[in-house]
Amino acid sequence: MKQIILSFLLMSAGYAHAQQYKVDNTWGIKIHANSNNTSESNCRSVTYLPSSNEYLVATNEHNSADISSTCTLNKISSNGISTNVMSSLANAKSFPIPLVGNSFFTTWMPILDKIDINTASLTGGLNSFLTISFTGKLSHVAVYDAVKANGGGFFIAGQAYNNANLPVAYVAKISQTGIVDDALILASIESTARSVKLLSDGSVVVAGHYINGNNGAAFINKLIFANNTFSYDNTFANGGQLTFQYDILATGNSEVYAMEIDNNNNIYLGGTIYYTNAPGVPRLCYAHTDKNGLVTKTYNIFGSARTGAIYCMRLMNDGNILMGGYAKINSAQGLYLEKINTNTQLIDTNFTFKSGTDRAFYNLSTSNEETIFGISQSNVDNEYVICGQNFQKGFYTKIVNSTPTSIQNNIANDNIEVYPNPSFGEFKINTNKPIHIIKAIDIYGKQIALAALSNNIYKLDKAGIYLLAITFNDKSSIFKQVTIQ
Repeated sequence: MKQIILSFLLMSAGYAHAQQYKVDNTWGIKIHANSNNTSESNCRSVTYLPSSNEYLVATNEHNSADISSTCTLNKISSNGISTNVMSSLANAKSFPIPLVGNSFFTTWMPILDKIDINTASLTGGLNSFLTISFTGKLSHVAVYDAVKANGGGFFIAGQAYNNANLPVAYVAKISQTGIVDDALILASIESTARSVKLLSDGSVVVAGHYINGNNGAAFINKLIFANNTFSYDNTFANGGQLTFQYDILATGNSEVYAMEIDNNNNIYLGGTIYYTNAPGVPRLCYAHTDKNGLVTKTYNIFGSARTGAIYCMRLMNDGNILMGGYAKINSAQGLYLEKINTNTQLIDTNFTFKSGTDRAFYNLSTSNEETIFGISQSNVDNEYVICGQNFQKGFYTKIVNSTPTSIQNNIANDNIEVYPNPSFGEFKINTNKPIHIIKAIDIYGKQIALAALSNNIYKLDKAGIYLLAITFNDKSSIFKQVTIQ
């Protein structure tokens, strides 16, 4: 039976297989365990901990009785079992934003010109509070995103009120002790900064949107932080700021909720667009530009045929980007998960996470009220952990590729040898072409851990029959069969 499956994989190589992702049945759909007084919850963020092969999931819990919000942090084991790590103070009116490293990063509802931030790590407990004063700079500060600064502390971004009592987008640098090194207003007229990231050169990129009457636009700012001061990078777009709408046909508001940067420092934004003839109907959109803000393209994914929003983007192990949110069709709201191919900046149509024939549309239940807020990935390819909300309850689950890995087959007339074969675990690949990457795939299409020793010598610990998917520096690829006794 094993040999039959292996032969099928061999015959299938060289053809483009759609990657059909489904919920991992060993995990199932995990609904967040709410406290008794919680009327609604949503899992807002998830991140992988490579040191322990676990995940952290940050959850917001809302109590409609006293209009309070609290936060919890759960640790998820490799088999999907949840353990509570910490909970915020009851009725603290706090809200989690994307996890920063191993920190549980939450903000308390602002009062005047101060905010409380919890940057508690797994070992810090709930005592790692920072009370940050913006006196004379900003008031009623809300934080929507944060990133660790290279020299210590954090960059934060969100919405606050300026001296004229108008809501404005801002970015600030805070030290590890809560001192505001600098705060910069990015735009006025009902603006919001939704995401902050660092480019490889250490520059700060902030993305958001502003609204002016019936019109609005997305913006990206590229900033330099030096000597405790922000300045605009004048080499980026128009003096450090790029402003655009997602679709030239849409004269309504553009809203940004997510941003990610690929390995070539290209910048991607996800969100919604509102048409003037349907100002209350959001349409799914994403956009991208290069590190100089000069090559910008926008995509209204489903045109006017689909409502929805993109709430999160995450760079994956393969260098591509997953984006998630919700999509609504025929009055049913389901999870939206799509992959962007960063080589083409277009949607990868081989990636599917769906039910039936509708692309990137999957119902976890019959509730028709589902949204993805967070995405993460371990060091294992072809599986991801997503979290969000499922009919007013937070959820998380793992999804896996249910189709064999696609391998380009150039096996004919090759002179590449694998020896000894069979072996007792260690084998050498004899080739005069530099190897870029190699993967071992078992008979069921699952990637298996492969140890690289030296001089093209590799090791597999478990006995079995495997395909070696070998990609060379010249981007050619091949597969070989190896048997481990």
